[in-house]
Amino acid sequence: MAAENPGSATGAPDPAALYGRSYYAHYYVEGGERIPYGRTDQWLAVFGSFADRIVAEIGPASALDVGCALGLLVEALRDRGVEASGFDVSDYAISQVREDVRSHCWVGSALDPIPGRYDLVTCVEVLEHLPAEEVDGAVANICGVTDDVLFSSTSGDYGEETHLNVRPLEYWTGLFAGHGFVRDLGFDGSFITPWTVRYRRARDPWPRLVIDYDREHWRLSREARARNALVLSQLERIGALEAEIAGLRASTQATELERWRAEVALSRARAAELQAEVDRVLAEQRGSVLLRAAARGRRAMQRAAPEGSRRRRVTAAVARMLSGDSGTPPGS
Repeated sequence: MAAENPGSATGAPDPAALYGRSYYAHYYVEGGERIPYGRTDQWLAVFGSFADRIVAEIGPASALDVGCALGLLVEALRDRGVEASGFDVSDYAISQVREDVRSHCWVGSALDPIPGRYDLVTCVEVLEHLPAEEVDGAVANICGVTDDVLFSSTSGDYGEETHLNVRPLEYWTGLFAGHGFVRDLGFDGSFITPWTVRYRRARDPWPRLVIDYDREHWRLSREARARNALVLSQLERIGALEAEIAGLRASTQATELERWRAEVALSRARAAELQAEVDRVLAEQRGSVLLRAAARGRRAMQRAAPEGSRRRRVTAAVARMLSGDSGTPPGS
């Protein structure tokens, strides 16, 4: 998974300057953070899982990893019984290969003839580091030593400064087809990257290959239609649920409003009862005061005008006169 950018004719920088210790120390970006690429438990587990799937689903007796970097895939395959080897353009990377595997890895470029013959060649995130005019030569060299290639090259990572030839998958499919290799449509290489594919040397007549492609296209079209129908159904269900939620909210709000109105009415009734009670108490208090005043007045009059005295008769006559009684005037 290292770069292949030998420089020379293209005027590109020397790979030793590009792909040294610093490159691997800041190799992988995840969540905006640079993650080193090295001999860590994380990376060993990643390449171990790759090797497990390759052994289980392809089962090569021999394999070559083009752009092997630190040789992590090579060692994982060898640990699982595959006669694996690899090469990389970086001297630093090859110097970091596990000691017992180092003799099976060497410094080299995919632009140079590749020695040997292999059941499987893996080339993972490598060829995008080459200038466009040199890529077909690398593909030819790979196809010349195997009938089976496990390949991936990013189609969207333009931010990596060493990516010189970022292309969509059909670009690579066309290049491999030019050397007699076609995509194995039944193989799922997403355990490495979502865009990993398997190219195999074509053995069937071209009409048969065209039929295979058309069959896969039809399957994917049906799957897309089914997924679209499911998405539309789910969107309709979501719309219905949202409407139901809105109705429940409105109903809840109306219920709350009625409860608040009832509480206000109850509070007003209670306030009216309390006001009536206050008015009654005040009235009783006022009546009591008047009665006490009248009683005091009677007592004072009795003291001032005893019963049977001339003062009492005069006082009584004045009271009758004030009340409108036309009786005998006082003093007659």
